[in-house]
Amino acid sequence: MALNLNLLRSFWQVAQAGSVSGAAQSGFVSQPALSKAVKELEQQVGLPLLERRARGVTLTEAGNTLFEYASAIFALEREAQDALRAQKSLVGTTLRIGASTTLATYVLPPLLAQFSTKFPETHFSLARDNTRQIEAKLLDFELDVAMVEGPPHSAKIRKTWWRDEELILICSPAHRFAAKGTVSFQELAQCKWLLREQGSGTREVVETALERWNLPLCDALEFSGAESLKQAVAANLGVSFVSREAAQDQLALGRVKTLTTPDFSLRRPFYLLHLPGRPLSPAAKAFEKFLLVNQER
Repeated sequence: MALNLNLLRSFWQVAQAGSVSGAAQSGFVSQPALSKAVKELEQQVGLPLLERRARGVTLTEAGNTLFEYASAIFALEREAQDALRAQKSLVGTTLRIGASTTLATYVLPPLLAQFSTKFPETHFSLARDNTRQIEAKLLDFELDVAMVEGPPHSAKIRKTWWRDEELILICSPAHRFAAKGTVSFQELAQCKWLLREQGSGTREVVETALERWNLPLCDALEFSGAESLKQAVAANLGVSFVSREAAQDQLALGRVKTLTTPDFSLRRPFYLLHLPGRPLSPAAKAFEKFLLVNQER
């Protein structure tokens, strides 16, 4: 059975919009034409793809399966168009980059400035989110380049190590251990811990380490993003592990101090994420090559 791609596109547009009327408005196609196309596709595959309701449509199990493949097909179509348009040059292309919070906020900006100088006619956008959300955006074909802290969670995603980063333990200058500088595991067990939100790659690394050291987290406080976490540490709400790069501003201002534990350091990897079978656009290839050349700290 060969799928009719015109019918498939109509189905995909309706599924994306959640209604025939919404797809018609965004695609400048009549509602009867879209409804007819979806019915013809259902007849072609021999399965119902949509459940029609008063306020729109929902995907059946078969419809959801086909929608995932259709999303991949039309994403590849867009990339093929971009690649042909680029013709080995990067003129006029737009690179969609997605990175987890630490990478997007502290690591990538200076590298993007260098890349922009080298390829001034390549435009880019940078989406910032936690690790799980960046994975979701990649799986939805919303990104050309994806970078996260720690390994991916989906079996559909392949990772490539980029570089490691040190996590440091910080506290407020007013904290009872600030003057000591060096603390034992027993003393850390007495501390109030501050953590990033669920879905954060930093949080996963820290939770794994604290569990390994048998340090309790039962009453830990949770903060969304590194900035709010650092401010909470500075306010002496507790101690936390953060990226060394993320902590530089507060360390320079004297609003936080580092704590060390003998014979211990905590590092975590940064990864580039890929979908197997999905070719990179010329701009994405150029950017990833640039990152690998500039991976050393």
